[in-house]
Amino acid sequence: MQTENKDFCKILFSPYAIKQTGIICNRCKLQINDYTLACAPYELSKEAVQILTSLDPREYSLFTNRNKRFCLISFTFQNIFTQSYEETLIRGEIMKIEPLKDKENFYFIKLKIFNCPPDVSRMIDEYFKNYSSLQTDYEKLKDSFVYIDAENIDILPVNTISLIVKSKIEKHILIYKFSTQKIVFLVHEENSSIPPDTEITLRFYCEKCRFDVSGNVFSLKQYAPDALCMIMQIPFSPELTEMVSGYHKQILNDIELLQVI
Repeated sequence: MQTENKDFCKILFSPYAIKQTGIICNRCKLQINDYTLACAPYELSKEAVQILTSLDPREYSLFTNRNKRFCLISFTFQNIFTQSYEETLIRGEIMKIEPLKDKENFYFIKLKIFNCPPDVSRMIDEYFKNYSSLQTDYEKLKDSFVYIDAENIDILPVNTISLIVKSKIEKHILIYKFSTQKIVFLVHEENSSIPPDTEITLRFYCEKCRFDVSGNVFSLKQYAPDALCMIMQIPFSPELTEMVSGYHKQILNDIELLQVI
C-alpha cells in the first residue's frame, strides 16, 4: 500500500495513478545532451523518478557514461478540468540503470531530481492527500454496503462486472452488494467450482475506465438450485474505495437536500 509519509511519498504509476495524475504515458521523454529517448513513467516522488525504457547496446553505453549522466525528463499531463495538455521539464541526474527481468533490452532508469518543479510538487501533494483519505475510508466504510438494485443502478458508474479465474476466461456475474472490503456476488453453478480461500479477480467495466479487484473467496453458499453466493474479502483498492465513498457522499448530499426542501 502506498504511504502518506512525506519521506516516502512515491507515486507508483498504476492505472489508478495514471488516471488521477493525468500523466500521458506515451509523451514521456528523457534527454541527455542532444539525445532524446522515449520512455514510460514508473515511479515518481519529489526527490526521484524512475522510468522504463528500451536501450540497445549503443544507447546503454551512452547512458552509463559517467561524463553524460545529467539529463532532462519531460512529462506531459492532461488537466482534468480544461482537458488541455501541460508539459513539465524536470532536471536530474541518472543514478542507476537496471535491466528488467526476463525482458531483453528493457531497463529501469532511476534519476535523482535536483529541484522538484512546483506544479509537480503540488500534484504529488494532492495525489497523496486524496490517497490518504481513501485509505481512511477503506476502514471506515468496510461495513457500509452498496446494494446493486434498481434504485442504485443509475447512480453507480458500473456497466458490467466479470469474474476472472486462473483460466483467464471472463464470466459475467451478478453483484448483490459490496463495501470497501467485501464483495457479495452470485454466479451460475455450472460456470464455477471455486472452493473457499481461492484467489479470484473481478473486473469492473465502468463508463470511462475498467479496473480489477483481486481477493479471496472466504464464504460460499448455495443461493438457488442453479446459483452460488460467494463472499470475497479484498485488500485496499483505490478505485473500489473511491466508488463506495462517492456513493455514500452522494446519498448524504441527497438527504441534506431533502431536509432543506
